[in-house]
Amino acid sequence: GKLPDNNIAEALSRVVGVSMSRADGEGEFVSIRGMAPGLSQVTLNGQSMANSNGSAISSNASSSRSFNLNNIASEMVGGIEVFKSPTASMVEGSVGGTINLKTRSPISSGDKAVVSVRADYNDNVSRNNYNDSKDAFGSGVNLFLNKVNDDETFGASVAVSYFDRTTQRNAFETRGWALQTAEINDKTKGASPFVNSYNEDGTLKRAGASDTDVYHLHDFRSNFRTDQRERLNVNTKIQWLISDELDFTADALYSRQKRNFISTNWDVNLSDSNNVLKNTLVTAIEDIYIDGENVVKQTSSPGAKTKLGNFTQSGFDRDYDDETLAVNLALDYFISDNWIITPKLGYSQATGLRSDINPIFGAQVDDLGYSLANGSYIVEAILPTDAAGITAMLPENSTLEKMNYKNWDVEDKQGYTQIDVSADLDNDYISSIEFGARYNIKEKSNITKTQKIESDIKIANDGKSLLLSDYSNYNVVDNMLDNAPVNGWYVPDFDKLDAAWGYLNDPEEIPEESYTITESVAAVYAQANISAEFFDIPVRGNVGVRYVDTRIESSSMRTYSKNKETGITPPATPTENKTDYQDVLPSINLAFNLSDELILRAAAAKVMARPNHADIAPVIKEQSAAYDDFGDATNSGKYKIGDPELKPYRANQYDLAVEWYFDSEGLLSAGIFYKDIDTFITTRTAVVESDTVIPPLGFDNTDITVERPINGTGGVVQGFEISFQQAFYMLPEPFDGLGVAANYTYNDSDTELVNNVTGELMSLPGLSKDTANFMVYYEKYGVSTRLAYNYRSSYFSKFSWSEEALYIDSYNQLDFQLGYEFTKNMSINFEAKNITGENVYEYVGNPSRAYAVRDNGRTYSLSFKYSL
Repeated sequence: GKLPDNNIAEALSRVVGVSMSRADGEGEFVSIRGMAPGLSQVTLNGQSMANSNGSAISSNASSSRSFNLNNIASEMVGGIEVFKSPTASMVEGSVGGTINLKTRSPISSGDKAVVSVRADYNDNVSRNNYNDSKDAFGSGVNLFLNKVNDDETFGASVAVSYFDRTTQRNAFETRGWALQTAEINDKTKGASPFVNSYNEDGTLKRAGASDTDVYHLHDFRSNFRTDQRERLNVNTKIQWLISDELDFTADALYSRQKRNFISTNWDVNLSDSNNVLKNTLVTAIEDIYIDGENVVKQTSSPGAKTKLGNFTQSGFDRDYDDETLAVNLALDYFISDNWIITPKLGYSQATGLRSDINPIFGAQVDDLGYSLANGSYIVEAILPTDAAGITAMLPENSTLEKMNYKNWDVEDKQGYTQIDVSADLDNDYISSIEFGARYNIKEKSNITKTQKIESDIKIANDGKSLLLSDYSNYNVVDNMLDNAPVNGWYVPDFDKLDAAWGYLNDPEEIPEESYTITESVAAVYAQANISAEFFDIPVRGNVGVRYVDTRIESSSMRTYSKNKETGITPPATPTENKTDYQDVLPSINLAFNLSDELILRAAAAKVMARPNHADIAPVIKEQSAAYDDFGDATNSGKYKIGDPELKPYRANQYDLAVEWYFDSEGLLSAGIFYKDIDTFITTRTAVVESDTVIPPLGFDNTDITVERPINGTGGVVQGFEISFQQAFYMLPEPFDGLGVAANYTYNDSDTELVNNVTGELMSLPGLSKDTANFMVYYEKYGVSTRLAYNYRSSYFSKFSWSEEALYIDSYNQLDFQLGYEFTKNMSINFEAKNITGENVYEYVGNPSRAYAVRDNGRTYSLSFKYSL
């Protein structure tokens, strides 16, 4: 039905059992029943698509199999199907579920022409003097044309959608909190003076501020970033009834989204890990205050030195270019009244480019720190009050400390051929049978390049460092989170820096972040569609099995650490691997019509999802190694590697649901689900024997320390869903246009995923225990209005750099829509997102340790639609 959304991901998040992740307030990825977005599949007319994940490109994010739904305009789609239990005839590759985007059928659509225009406004953008006031407004236009010949044997359609818009996110952020222990105090020789350490006889070995372990905040910052997006979608489709026996369909989808991120920070660094004077403390013991488990107040000590200035003003200017093309051909051949053969052929290609420029200006400032008031989420900055400290923070005293360029180039290509055969049967139990085969080949590559030019700039500038005062603009962000550390700072002038010094950029490939994966998949299936009666109860559904053979060839590089004896870093060498695995995937889906109003549904299936591409790349990054007299690595090394032999995620799942259609426009449904996950994938650091590493390291077996993805031992996801819909047509006018829709999903998981810091067992990443939606609407007299509420409880997101668990706090959002239909051909529509201005909260371990608070602002849109 109609929803207050012009974004596919946000519309799907109102479906029971579906939750969504946002980027800068815009829906992008969806999860089904708590499974991570990469474990659900998005198809176009039943076929998988290439995906670069360009807007999420990083060293690993681009390898995800998740699909960014923000790349496709909702106007491109004629319908959306959500499958929580698969059938044998569906393309495999999902543990969570499958979302199928359906384009319109030209012949059944008839002659039609529709045009709509749209304007958007983000209130955060308008309150920032870094932006031009016009940047707060976005615009869009959509066009749909469909033409059918007189005898309705040929139809063609084209849909075009264009939009541009700017949003802004204001935030308080940190790099996170890390647990400080006596062992850390010993290792840093007093440079981390948080916890006392003792000798074996109980005497004090090294002094600290606490006798128990405490959590230390590594930095804090005010941040804003603007996100300018420009998206073009084109979809063309033709349908030709060549004869009574032949029905040909061809469709092509083109999508391109270009984005420019400008993000800038005012940052105070409190990390002792960058200390370059062994016994000089960034923070003195007497300047550390502890409440419970947390360091709630600390300041930098006079004379302390860090590798980078403890006060920085920095940012990045980041460009994305994400382009996708998908072409599908299908021919229905009606051999007889009962038999149909459908050959299909398709190709898709996606490219994702990202380029960054990242300057960091810094200074050393004494008496700079923070205070965290009891019950507060955001720290309060402690600024110096003496003349020397105030002067140190001026832009003419901040020098360029880093100037990084980095580029990503991701390409994903896949082609498939498929044949499906179906036959109608004259049978009391099986109405039809289907069987078929599919072959798909996919190649995904990632090339990452980088260059650090701060040293080259200093040489070219006669040995002098660049000053922030010469390469910045002062910016003030109104309403910058009421208690953010600051609301104004000097923003590096990215264009000026690049124009003056960009000629020094000559990026080099990062071997351990570059890879090529070729994946070929052959599948066959057989499926029986059921239409029968058991004990006078009508039953419909299907039962079938799919066999899948996956073969993967991967290549990457092995890099080496510097030889401490020779001072030479050996050149990177190529690595290659081949692997294969097979899956038998049975499934059954049944619906029992217990009465005219009551339906019982039951389903069971075995499912699988393949690992992220970066996880199976045969990367070997040697971080450290011991060497023999000949300069060859021997033992006791530390390595970061991929695992090309990873097995896929596998699970057995079961569903049971009942639907009560108690009224012609009323529904109450409830269901339970259970997923028994045989294997899942996580990243862990452990000491292993070197001969367990694939590809081989090339030296005799010994213990080494390895960080790598591994197959976990499994877990369970279980829960229930409740949904209610009712149109109050029985009320007297004008109230008979009212209606409500509500749903709730409960998820719980039991896994062997261990938090290395606390030892506790974790839930699956991305799994919220509670998700809920409530919508009240009114439709009458040409008026269409909706108030929609969405809630998602807190969830474990990932492990941070310090191996602490990072959580996203519970979030709720209220959206509003109001439309009016002047005639059947002309209408106007207004939408407001996040009308209560909710913020996103993230924390480490528990809510007393804030990781980030992000304000995406409110977004408003107005559209006008006219059809012929």
